Amino acid sequence: MVAWYAIDGRWFAYNRVDELRVSAGSESGGFADEVKEEGVPVAVPARFEGQVIHPFLGYVYTPEFNALESRRSSPLVVGGWGFFHRRQAAAAPASDALRVGIFGGSVAFGFGFHGGEIIEDVLSKALEREVVIESRAHAGYKQPQQLMTLAWLMSLGEAPDVVVNLDGFNDIVLPVAENMPSGTYPFFPRAWEHRVQSVPDPKLLRLSGESSYLEGLRGDRARWGAGSLLRWSPTFNVLWLWRDRNLQRHQFELNRRVAELELDENEYVARGPDFPNKGEHEMMRSSAQYWQMCSRLMDALAKSEGVKYFHFLQPNQYVPGSKTFSRRELEVAIDSRNPYRAPAEQGYGTLRRLGAELAEEGVSFHDLTQAFSETRESVYVDSCCHFNELGNEIVARKVADVLVRELGGTRLAQ
Repeated sequence: MVAWYAIDGRWFAYNRVDELRVSAGSESGGFADEVKEEGVPVAVPARFEGQVIHPFLGYVYTPEFNALESRRSSPLVVGGWGFFHRRQAAAAPASDALRVGIFGGSVAFGFGFHGGEIIEDVLSKALEREVVIESRAHAGYKQPQQLMTLAWLMSLGEAPDVVVNLDGFNDIVLPVAENMPSGTYPFFPRAWEHRVQSVPDPKLLRLSGESSYLEGLRGDRARWGAGSLLRWSPTFNVLWLWRDRNLQRHQFELNRRVAELELDENEYVARGPDFPNKGEHEMMRSSAQYWQMCSRLMDALAKSEGVKYFHFLQPNQYVPGSKTFSRRELEVAIDSRNPYRAPAEQGYGTLRRLGAELAEEGVSFHDLTQAFSETRESVYVDSCCHFNELGNEIVARKVADVLVRELGGTRLAQ
């Protein structure tokens, strides 16, 4: 029991063991997709697994991903356009149903599936019309991927009636923490240099292979431990936790080395155009301005086809003064070593200011960074940005309030 506390910072409890195993399995490829317990977000597949290059969106998921043995029991499947949806719906939506598309990165992905039902319920009652949530978000998406996704869907006649764009974190953090260290154009998709190398670097293959092996090993051990009678042994669980934390640290170090790996400087397809590196502060300012421009274009594009556009700046734990943290959050959600922390702390202020400018221009922009300011319960589940069920519910109700207020007096085309 003492050893467990020394490793985890919390006293031993079997529900805590189950939660950590779900988390380890989730990081290794979707072990927790069907788990609905408090504090467990919808699992996002392991890095690159199931992802394929898309000619306009950077990357999406291939429907072939559904055929994997580990995915056959998942409630989420990949559709023809490369986005996830629920395997089984209660009933086919009516032809005149109001389609609400959720755009953004992994936070928007989890929000769409955990908070979507709240939005459907609140909005359908207010508008007296069936409402259907459609996820158009993927882990790692940042502008211009949200903009390009909307343009692509509109060109196919598949645009939703309402666009909810929940973003900001990836847009201010990833160009600084990932693109800059690798020398990749900041507004290229995440890890683009490693997705498109014509001749993969042997170092990249070794590091990526080792990282993928560790992901699989963590998931296999988590699944085996969850089904073994030894799961009732505190000693066994301590040994498992100690080993898993070591593997997790090793995996994080490998991913860091992959991000910093030097590639052939002449490989334009991977690097993109030159971008003057004037330091992190200037990069954050440029990223925020680009984020603002893409949102402005999404609004204009949506209005051109009668689509309603709503932009929400997502909450994050590194926004100063945005939440009173629980003890659990101080343990798992705040990490001084996390490479995303500094860009978020320093860059969110610029996002909020530029978002206010969007609102003054007539864009329906809404700052949700203070959404948890009065919440003392835990809502953050990791040291990046993701919410638990409570966090998604709070955000969903705030989003729903905005939609009801701004759509309530508008009769959308049916």
